[in-house]
Amino acid sequence: MIIPIGFNYIFDFGFIDKWMKTCNLTYREHLHYTYRDVFILANVINDVKRFNGEGIMFESVSLTSICKVLGIEYVNAHNALSDCYLTLEAYKKLLLIA
Repeated sequence: MIIPIGFNYIFDFGFIDKWMKTCNLTYREHLHYTYRDVFILANVINDVKRFNGEGIMFESVSLTSICKVLGIEYVNAHNALSDCYLTLEAYKKLLLIA
């Protein structure tokens, strides 16, 4: 099964589920019920830093801001395919911090 990775994935879930139904596919058959979310992970990293008395890492948790802080070149903002690649790169870098 594929574990989805997204940015604010709960927002995208409805669109993905609806699209899959139009293809006669079911979400649970092809995608794992858990997901990974860059938005949530960035917020957790900020929470841990606050808890430890450190300054937060992300003043804003938009994908653009997260990529900027992580040194990821953000091109073609709000282009679906570009955002997918940027989300994956951000997730990989956040895992090294978490």
